[in-house]
Amino acid sequence: MLDEIVGHCVTLGDEFVVTGSLKIDFVKPVPISRPLTSRAAVVRREGRRVYVAAELSLTSSGAVLASAHATMVRRPSNHYERHQEWLDGQCEA
Repeated sequence: MLDEIVGHCVTLGDEFVVTGSLKIDFVKPVPISRPLTSRAAVVRREGRRVYVAAELSLTSSGAVLASAHATMVRRPSNHYERHQEWLDGQCEA
């Protein structure tokens, strides 16, 4: 879930990125049956790298359940197409 959140934080700004690294610290158990709120923000940019921080919390109380720090890497818009072509070639071998 946090991988999607940090990714969308950047792609909503019309940048195409993939996850380079993701560190998650779980503070409390994350329930699957309760409403959750997420927040994410770009912390800084260095070349192709975009650093993002995020939190996941209970909507009812605002209690933080997990925090994440991600390094996202900007990629060209045809990245997935090129990756799929590469993967198809690997599977045929």
